[in-house]
Amino acid sequence: MKYKEKYFGNSSNKKMRFKRLISLVLFIGFIGFINLPSCLVSEEADKELIHHLTQTINAGEIFALIDELSSEPYQGRLTGTEGYNKAARFAADYFEKYGILTVFNDYMQSFPISYTKVYESTLKIYIEDREGKEEVIEGVYFKNYYPLNFSGSGDVKGEIVFAGYGMTAPEFGVDDYKGIDVKGKIVMVIKGVPKAKEGENWQKYDDHRFRTKNARDHGAAGFIYIYDDRANPNGNYLEGFPMVSITTELADKLLAANNLNTKQLKEALNARKNEGKNHSYATGITAHITINSENFQGMARNVVGYIPGSDPVLKDEYIVIGSHLDHCGMWPILTPGADDNASGSAAVLTAARALATYKQKPRRSVLFILFAGEEVRLLGSSYFVSHLPSQIKKIKFVINMDMVGAGPDMFILRLKNYPEFQQLMEKASILFDLKSVIKGNKVTKPRGTGADHAPFVVKGIPAVSVFSSSGDHHGYHTNTDTIYWITPKITEDIVRIVSYTAFLLADARP
Repeated sequence: MKYKEKYFGNSSNKKMRFKRLISLVLFIGFIGFINLPSCLVSEEADKELIHHLTQTINAGEIFALIDELSSEPYQGRLTGTEGYNKAARFAADYFEKYGILTVFNDYMQSFPISYTKVYESTLKIYIEDREGKEEVIEGVYFKNYYPLNFSGSGDVKGEIVFAGYGMTAPEFGVDDYKGIDVKGKIVMVIKGVPKAKEGENWQKYDDHRFRTKNARDHGAAGFIYIYDDRANPNGNYLEGFPMVSITTELADKLLAANNLNTKQLKEALNARKNEGKNHSYATGITAHITINSENFQGMARNVVGYIPGSDPVLKDEYIVIGSHLDHCGMWPILTPGADDNASGSAAVLTAARALATYKQKPRRSVLFILFAGEEVRLLGSSYFVSHLPSQIKKIKFVINMDMVGAGPDMFILRLKNYPEFQQLMEKASILFDLKSVIKGNKVTKPRGTGADHAPFVVKGIPAVSVFSSSGDHHGYHTNTDTIYWITPKITEDIVRIVSYTAFLLADARP
């Protein structure tokens, strides 16, 4: 009922609109105290900009772009692959069509990358009860397991040895491999790290790359990750070392043979009651993993275009509107990535078209970037911010959009770090009469992970990431992240207010 009222209206909506009008009046009266006059335009210009963005940004066209980029010809857009490169070419052609200028040769900023194709995989687990009766559990893609998308090839059958969080951290007195023999066996670990004590930082250990390599370095023949049944290309290829990820539910079924479960083991690992000891053990359960995969060396491509600013001095300063174009590929099953992140990519393309076709150009330049390699540790955005072209003298602000395709509201990472930006977004929401609720947070420490805004923040550049919220981001990193779960209206709302806010930031007087 509340959902219908929000979108189709009742008497309370009149009250809401009145409250929004009062908020706008109060905002206009308050801006003089928060250093925002330079971001404001005349009332007439404001109306013209809002009219243009309303006319040029519509849900139907955004949805069509999401549909296109998440379709099978783009093969799930795994960075470095033919499918990703085809998507990058589509975006570059779109930029060119609407007169958006190129920063790099043919819109592409390229850098080397490796990627893996997992052609097929099987998982069988053999559990013998006390009476000697054997139960065979078969893995099913996206139901209870999925091969890690960076896995090496292999055919291994052996005992499962539980190795806690997979840690070997001598400086903290923790070694999950102490006292156990994993040579030739299959190591099973839980995603996570021990509860940190004062002065401890486990960040370097809380990484897929560390856990998988640590297991192999200890002599394991295969690897089971209690993490999820989703696609995951974020790791390093290990030749001849098959690796799979399983659900907590499947793990609990295995652990039950020893009267344990993942919750109990996590509690024990976090408590660390017996310093220098661990909770690793040989399970007595056999697993059989087969994986056929191949690793390739390729080129990643950020797609970059811009609208030049109108001011001869300020045009060397940039406002960035970005998103990541890549997803998880199609091996062994297509992951379309409609919400993650064809929605964000479609949003950037639509914003670029809207601002490029507006009669007035802002004082500063506006840069549009579709990042490669977000799914593999933010490689594209990290590379871009570390290899800025010489024409970009300064980046003033970054608005990144990620998973903006589902739900009635929006959430903005680091929104409350920038009160003036927050005020502009809220003003835009009122002027466009959006029904979406804007929420956000404040982050006290720069972090290099999370989304493509993060590498900019680490470099001291103000940046946020916008997500849609309060809805179902269905099928995350699975074969069911399709257009059938997209709610186009929220993407329309987000593109309109992001385009409006970006224009005002770009046009602000120094």
